[in-house]
Amino acid sequence: MTSIRPLLVRAPEAARMLGISRSTLYARVTKGNAPKPVQWDGSTVWRVSDLERFVEKLAD
Repeated sequence: MTSIRPLLVRAPEAARMLGISRSTLYARVTKGNAPKPVQWDGSTVWRVSDLERFVEKLAD
């Protein structure tokens, strides 16, 4: 059976992926130091690809 990887995640999962708290995630987004979320069907979500790209740029 193949695992399905999510394309969009909500704040708790986005924060967990970055190893920070939810409040820190929102603070960094406000300061421009983290990927911005998008609105989808009334929910605030992050694209997993944006989070991964952000982490890759940190390593540069």
